[in-house]
Amino acid sequence: MATKSEKFTTVGTTRFSIPRGVTWVTVVGCGGGGGGAGGHGAFPDQISAGGGGGTGAAVIATTIAVKPEDTIEVVIGNGGAGGTGGTAGERGRPPIPSDGDPGDPPIPPGQGQPGLDGQNSRFATLLFPGGRGAVSRSGGSGSTEGAGIPAVAGGDGAPLNDKGRKGDRSPYAAGGAAGGLDGTAIGGGGGGGGSLGEGGIGNPTPGEAQFHSGGRGAGGGGGAGGNGGTGTNGGRGGAGEINVYWVE
Repeated sequence: MATKSEKFTTVGTTRFSIPRGVTWVTVVGCGGGGGGAGGHGAFPDQISAGGGGGTGAAVIATTIAVKPEDTIEVVIGNGGAGGTGGTAGERGRPPIPSDGDPGDPPIPPGQGQPGLDGQNSRFATLLFPGGRGAVSRSGGSGSTEGAGIPAVAGGDGAPLNDKGRKGDRSPYAAGGAAGGLDGTAIGGGGGGGGSLGEGGIGNPTPGEAQFHSGGRGAGGGGGAGGNGGTGTNGGRGGAGEINVYWVE
């Protein structure tokens, strides 16, 4: 007798045929990871706050009874899109009453948009919840998801003139590093939470158009805050994955 397996990674719906004589399968999988939040925009003389990293989807492993030669529907969820960076602000211009010039009012910087939640994956009726998208500079939460398995929190983006935080590690893979790879970048994005794959790295340098997607089921990295301008986008969460194991 030998253990065999099949891996499903393509986003969308497909089917798995139970081999002849097989009555039990072990399923290990995850939904899509949450998207990282975009970094905030900044005034011209400012480095603003980075976006938080997305939540890594919980990895669920369980053994279920099946019918030989039955066909099972398999759904792989996509990762959540990263949020867009906030727009740059303008300080404005004071009025000049002697010239009848009303001046220009200041325009505040735009906030980074939240990342979207990852989609659920599914094997028959077994659900693998997607990770949550990050909101503003807060990393995606690590709240308990389906089957009592905790999701993996993304790291917070950098506060104003400070540094971000790396994402949490799952039992299978590391969380993403904060901006600057080791959290050294002022205004850097938070790292995504890990899942079956590693979390996305937070955007390392304010003002640079870089963002990092998560690995399988992992959260996307947060966008960096604006360096005197527009914040950068958050990274997309990684698509889900389902692995099926059986003995013949």
